[in-house]
Amino acid sequence: MDGAHTPLRSPRGWIFALTALAAASATGCGGDESQTLEAEAFSMTDAATPFYDDGELTLYQSQLPVQLPILAPDETQRANLGGPLGPFPREPWVTTSDIRVQVSWTLVNTDEETHSVKVLFDPWNEFGRYVPGFTQDGDEAIPNFSGIENLYVVPGTASGESPRIHHTFTFADMEELAADFATAINIIEVVEPPPPEDGEDDPRPVYVNHTFAIENRQGETPLTDRYLPSATPALTGFDVAIRTEAPVNVAMELIIEIVDLDGERVRERGENDPLLEMPTQTYTVGG
Repeated sequence: MDGAHTPLRSPRGWIFALTALAAASATGCGGDESQTLEAEAFSMTDAATPFYDDGELTLYQSQLPVQLPILAPDETQRANLGGPLGPFPREPWVTTSDIRVQVSWTLVNTDEETHSVKVLFDPWNEFGRYVPGFTQDGDEAIPNFSGIENLYVVPGTASGESPRIHHTFTFADMEELAADFATAINIIEVVEPPPPEDGEDDPRPVYVNHTFAIENRQGETPLTDRYLPSATPALTGFDVAIRTEAPVNVAMELIIEIVDLDGERVRERGENDPLLEMPTQTYTVGG
């Protein structure tokens, strides 16, 4: 099993710029400050090597880490944060009550053939980042769900249809992702796996996959709703990936809008105030 590929930037000029959308914007509604970040882009080529291959299932993946411009607390602000607030070691600095995030993206197929492409988002918050891992089912290793995971059919250039598809993960979708990740962290931390001698399966992969399953929404899934913490850390970034079962030539561009609800958590374009460090701890289930 190989690691995820390093993103390939602008091969053969495939990555396009949406400069009009990438310009910063501001709104004056109740003190909220909104800005559109510079476009992010990455791609996969038909020269890619598998990131997973068990002899039966072969997966190709290209991934891009995206850090949101969340300001770091100063010494006084950090000192004023409360103590442990399970499952977190302290009160979160930034919660879903402080910021909102929306991601619009375009996926481009430059091959003549139509391709099925998975789009995956795996969340970060100030306490860690999610790495899905694999769950063993007999002799088969099954990829766990990403935070958001959807399959899209992208027409080829010879199909007579547009080889570009557009979609938006809305403010509500991204808030759900933040809540799901907080729930997953709590499950990983508090649910005890059975002793190895019992021969029973660890329930945590089932619970975490249930939490992240696209059809399950917070407040509608009694199996895992009980694990939602009292405070929900906001997203501070995410890993976005495109995954296929064959090497293909596709590219993706993202336009991110972020809203600072109290004007104290997001760095504005052109400023140099320190940002929250990228999380180093990973949360995963399975192998």
